[in-house]
Amino acid sequence: MPTATADAALHVRRLAVQRMYGRSFGLDVEGLDPGVNVIAGPNGSGKTTLARAVTVLLWPEAHGWGRPLVEGTFRLGGEPWRVDVEGSRVQCQKDGVPASPPSMPPPGHRGRYHMSLRDLLAATEDSERALADAILQEAQGGYDVPGAAGALGFGEYAKGKLKETREVEEARGRVEAARSLHRDLERKERSLRRLRRERDEARAAARRRDALEQALAVVRAEQERQEAERAFNAFPEGMQALQGDEADRLDRLRADREAAVEKREEATAQRTEAEARIAESRLPADGLPDGTLDTLRTAL
Repeated sequence: MPTATADAALHVRRLAVQRMYGRSFGLDVEGLDPGVNVIAGPNGSGKTTLARAVTVLLWPEAHGWGRPLVEGTFRLGGEPWRVDVEGSRVQCQKDGVPASPPSMPPPGHRGRYHMSLRDLLAATEDSERALADAILQEAQGGYDVPGAAGALGFGEYAKGKLKETREVEEARGRVEAARSLHRDLERKERSLRRLRRERDEARAAARRRDALEQALAVVRAEQERQEAERAFNAFPEGMQALQGDEADRLDRLRADREAAVEKREEATAQRTEAEARIAESRLPADGLPDGTLDTLRTAL
């Protein structure tokens, strides 16, 4: 696993893979060398998964491998980085401070940095061909696949196939990216349908609320009408004959009563005055006999 190049100065120091392709792995590799690292193991032990996890770490937006759960630390240009990838969520830290993802070559070029063992050994110089062939044969389970292919008439492995292999890998990456985008779109579409359903339910609830408020208003109005009717029925029977001008008539009656009181007081004063005059005249209390007044008037 190469982890550094002369121009990029990239050194992957730690790599942890918790989930990839929808499966749990629990791979954790640290202490990687800035030069060349060789990771060996049987089939299914996670060698390819670790290699692809490096791709996820560097190009998290275009990995195309489901919802991976990968974290790792590396140095880029001498600066320490930490990247955590969980599906489409990416968190980056530069020197312990949250930061935007580091600048990398375009995602479409990521296949150029990922070579299979066959491609790597096929590019080995002739002076190391024997060792390369031995390694390749061991990787193939001890079988001489190229020799068998030649014996069967399938021809030898051509170096020109490297370009085709890379193109196939890039095409696979694009297909996986397209599939991942399609899955994201499906999730968004499901989310949109759910939001629309919730919106329709909210609108229906609002309509039910308005209808309930109107029904409550009708009930309150009916209760007020019944209370008014009970209050009206509680009035005395004579109140039912009211014509509406009772206040005016009451004012007139009050004025008539006040005038009568004044007249009574005036008459009382006149009576008091008459009694005083009678007392001054010293006439008998029971009045004069009949004919006396006429006699006196005649005498005058």
